[in-house]
Amino acid sequence: MNRHPDSRLIVYDGQNCCGKTTQFHLSSKYIYDKDRKYNVLLTREPTFGKYGLQIRQVLASGKDPFSVRDECFDLFVKDRFDHIDNHILPALEKGYIVLCDRYMYSTLSFQGAQGVGFEKMIQAHEGVLVPDLVLLFDLPIEIANERRRKRGELIKVTENEKIQPAVAENYRKMQSLLPNHPIKVIDATHSIEKIFEEVRNELNKVLPY
Repeated sequence: MNRHPDSRLIVYDGQNCCGKTTQFHLSSKYIYDKDRKYNVLLTREPTFGKYGLQIRQVLASGKDPFSVRDECFDLFVKDRFDHIDNHILPALEKGYIVLCDRYMYSTLSFQGAQGVGFEKMIQAHEGVLVPDLVLLFDLPIEIANERRRKRGELIKVTENEKIQPAVAENYRKMQSLLPNHPIKVIDATHSIEKIFEEVRNELNKVLPY
């Protein structure tokens, strides 16, 4: 890969209702407005590619998460490498700042909570593209559950109450599981403005201009 020296891959991840998507969009506007040299690509996982669409069908099926864990894990890994090869890397070669909403950390946290071993999952991601910055938004499970109730959201496979505490705990293991990944844990209990102040400071450390 002939990656452009000014390109960056920045990932936003965390348990459901942690506020990451809000910060994702605030970051996009901040980077775009910061310098006209920046081209910003927004992307997410699961994608809407052939594997991502299969994942979305499984998640919308209402099946018990434990009964589909191996199927989901396999699809997530395939979707991720397809995403990297066909969308992320081509953008990085052109010098884009790529912001990605969810990445391998979601798979390790959610599928790990469903019983897939960390060693197996890390091996399956051998050769994965390591981001330039990973922002993990940490939120107590009680606050995340209350946010879901206020939104009136239907409980999806990945939001099954039985696995949420384990998902949150797995996210807190990411720095030790993946010591070579530039992971920054963000306290998501603060106001949107205060959280973004910390996010902005982290972005400024890795942006090229």
